[in-house]
Amino acid sequence: QSLTGQAVITMGAISAGYGEWDVDGADGAADYSANGFSIAFNVNDSLSVSYGQMDDTKSATGSADAGASITAYNIAYTMGSMAVKIKQTDTDNANFTTAKTAERTELAISFSF
Repeated sequence: QSLTGQAVITMGAISAGYGEWDVDGADGAADYSANGFSIAFNVNDSLSVSYGQMDDTKSATGSADAGASITAYNIAYTMGSMAVKIKQTDTDNANFTTAKTAERTELAISFSF
């Protein structure tokens, strides 16, 4: 069983959103709940920047709740049919493992013809 709720508001060049998610595991499996927010700013028609954060919790019968936190930064630049996108993601307690961190940087360049 799943339940999701989200809201996004846009005012001019700024958009902000918030969401909550709950997933109940079947037959005593782990339950997951998360909440997250993001904010994006369109600097101009070609450049946008955004920031987002999500906190996730895993609840399993017979064990303490485990949490993970993900933070992401994004920059996107477009010129005509070309786009350059950079994303930096930092995760604390990755895979719900205490003190395990993960960092990921992505660079995407695309051309449309």
